Amino acid sequence: MPICPNCGSKGADNAIFCDQCGTRLPAAEPPAQETVIEEPVGGVPEGVFVCPVCGAENVPGEVFCDACGEPLEAPEPVNVKAVEAEETVEAEAVVAEEILPVEPLAEEAVVEAEPIIEEIVIEAAIEGEPVMEEIEPQPAGENEVYCPACGATARPDDTFCSSCGASLQEAETEEEEPVGEPVIEEEPVEDLVLEAEPIEGVVAEEEPAGAATVVVEREPAEKIIAEAEAAPDLHCSVCGASVLPDQVFCASCGAAIKPAEASAPAPVAPTGPYLEVVSSGAHIPLANQPELEIGRLDEVSGVYPDVDMTPHGGEEGGVSRRHARLIREGDAWAIVDLDSTNGTYINGTEMTAKSQQGIADGDTISLGDVEVVFHTG
Repeated sequence: MPICPNCGSKGADNAIFCDQCGTRLPAAEPPAQETVIEEPVGGVPEGVFVCPVCGAENVPGEVFCDACGEPLEAPEPVNVKAVEAEETVEAEAVVAEEILPVEPLAEEAVVEAEPIIEEIVIEAAIEGEPVMEEIEPQPAGENEVYCPACGATARPDDTFCSSCGASLQEAETEEEEPVGEPVIEEEPVEDLVLEAEPIEGVVAEEEPAGAATVVVEREPAEKIIAEAEAAPDLHCSVCGASVLPDQVFCASCGAAIKPAEASAPAPVAPTGPYLEVVSSGAHIPLANQPELEIGRLDEVSGVYPDVDMTPHGGEEGGVSRRHARLIREGDAWAIVDLDSTNGTYINGTEMTAKSQQGIADGDTISLGDVEVVFHTG
């Protein structure tokens, strides 16, 4: 707090003039700041000198600080002999503490265990009385699992019902009701007396009249093999497991099984004239009209040929939109090339553009790279 040199009154710390007489107050001296030396975390490495003024680390052997120039104090010499003597005294004290007198243990009497003699009681069976034996019951239907939804029978390793697709895990987790253990009474076994039969004659025993003879007819092996080969090998489209033809759902994943698609019937040759595509064997019937234009359909250009070769590889095979024209005069047929880009060939011979050439049954016509065989029907 500054004091006025004129009137001696005390002013505020931040006052510049005296509030009593108006005299300028002397500036207050800033408080002396103490130098705080921060030591590095983890301590100072061994052999490094720290400057007492600025706290900088210096290499051993330097006399002045590299940071502020203050002289460094030389470390006090260490008395090696005194340190070794202290370490020896401490080691002897530790050894003396570790060595303790051991008291001898009292000998305990060893008692031998007497052998345990198991008493075996054997009860003689009374002759003439029936012997009662307990038979462990086997779980009924051990290899059968029933669907909890529809009641259909399934295999133990099935996860889903093959009839309705319901999960079979619920049926396995249900607790079975305890079944009483049946007691079977055995009749006493009578002694059997076997009489030796003479070796010379073999006497066949007659079967009792009441016994019925069961005859099982076996189907020939060839018929069974033929039926097995005829049965289709069906697989689930989801998990790939094998399924039976009459299954509606997969027994492994529960997915619905699609019925096998019926094979497409073989194409029937048309009764009238037609073109047969060599690459696919498809038949293109020819309409009963005097002229038929062959090419490719193009709705943008408004080209609608009578015989469209687009479904038969016409675009890939280089068939023009207006490639050729078939002309019919009674039973005679001819073809005209309409100045196509890739040309028209009859049995391997190229036609002249816009020229007409007759064709017969069985001739091969090449429309670019697409080959067809002409048939009169």
